[in-house]
Amino acid sequence: MNTEQKYLITGTIGTWASVVALLVAIPPLIGIKISIGLFVIVASAMAILLVVFFSKGSRTKLYRRSTILVRRTWEDISGSSKRAFITDLVRLCSLIALGGITYRVYTTRPFGLIDEVVFFGSVLGLYGSFVIYPLAKKSRSKWDVEYRLRKLALTAALDAATASVQDSLTNARIRNIEETALFLIKSYLEFTVSDSSGNNFTVNLLVKHPNVGDNLVCIQRSSRSRETPHVYPEKEMIRPKKSLETGEVYYDGNYSNPAKEYKMIWHIPIPSPHFTKAKFIGLLCVDSRKQSHLDLNDDRKALLINLSPYVSLLAYALSLRHRFNKWEPVK
Repeated sequence: MNTEQKYLITGTIGTWASVVALLVAIPPLIGIKISIGLFVIVASAMAILLVVFFSKGSRTKLYRRSTILVRRTWEDISGSSKRAFITDLVRLCSLIALGGITYRVYTTRPFGLIDEVVFFGSVLGLYGSFVIYPLAKKSRSKWDVEYRLRKLALTAALDAATASVQDSLTNARIRNIEETALFLIKSYLEFTVSDSSGNNFTVNLLVKHPNVGDNLVCIQRSSRSRETPHVYPEKEMIRPKKSLETGEVYYDGNYSNPAKEYKMIWHIPIPSPHFTKAKFIGLLCVDSRKQSHLDLNDDRKALLINLSPYVSLLAYALSLRHRFNKWEPVK
């Protein structure tokens, strides 16, 4: 069962629980005749939806629309937006309050003004969180926007790569290709694990710089607040150097270093094109503040394949640097 199906099932259970609670709580408040009328209206609406659901050509469309209306409830709460978390909290509190009011209605305790306020407040909370909020949201989710941005960014990077050959090769164009590729990789990683916070992953480009001997240099980062280029002594980079020399993809979901804020690392060697001597021309280093952030069922094999176009962009940019000696000065 995938995440989308879990969200759909959870939302369906929550909706029907609220409907059942309302059907139980309303009769003592407004009378049995009006309650029967409301029940007929609800039943008729559900019958119409079922007919549409099982009619030819509408089932898939309704299923997709239903998945848009359902919000996450138990997975990736820390990675979801604050608005989505507050919406889930309102749903939970409204269901609990409605259950408490239902209990009071069928006991000998008097039903006072506070009970009425809580009852109608919980009804409005459920209606607003399950109906109004999803419909009021923009039709395009964060991931729809990110997908369009990735397509535009990839087109821009390819244009810069073409211009480097047909027009003139400059450090600015090479940096543009590298920065865009890192943005594409970071965006796709966040999409893979549904991390909408945008501040957990950091993607870095590490190379053996020809001007600093055996030291490794980080020449680009997805986080512009950190220094680039930054020189790392070889003795402090044993693991990255091994990956760079052997081509071994290395992952540690439980990384621990008191001097570092990240808790996960993933090293991906970048293959070298044919006109360079080295077997691997650079190292893609992915860090995350969340532990086990990329613990996937297939050990990230499919993710590597999906990232390969962006890694190829980095390989092309590094090849241009080596071939035409286009390096920024390193302090």
